[in-house]
Amino acid sequence: MGSWQFRTGYVIMYILFGLFLYFTFMKLLRVDMGPEKFYASNYMKTYAYDYSNIQKIDEQNYGIFKLIVIHLNSKGSLGNRITFIPSYKNYEFFINGHKELFEHLIDKENA
Repeated sequence: MGSWQFRTGYVIMYILFGLFLYFTFMKLLRVDMGPEKFYASNYMKTYAYDYSNIQKIDEQNYGIFKLIVIHLNSKGSLGNRITFIPSYKNYEFFINGHKELFEHLIDKENA
């Protein structure tokens, strides 16, 4: 049938690929922003967070896509970091249209 080295190598590659998927794509969440709260979902359960709970927002541009990391003041149900890939148009439109929700972040940057 096959040698034990081939089977062992195949199982190890399968496990490594599973770990790669878990630590990269499975950590991405779905984020919906509303006028009072923003909602983060792991596709099984959705949690609501106040904008005042945001400590800072990091934006990382990788050319093909942008990665957003929201750091929370206190640990929530999904941890103290929420990572997602935004829709370019919707994210910028919401941020620019609701600047009052993010004023506490601007004050921290200027201090």
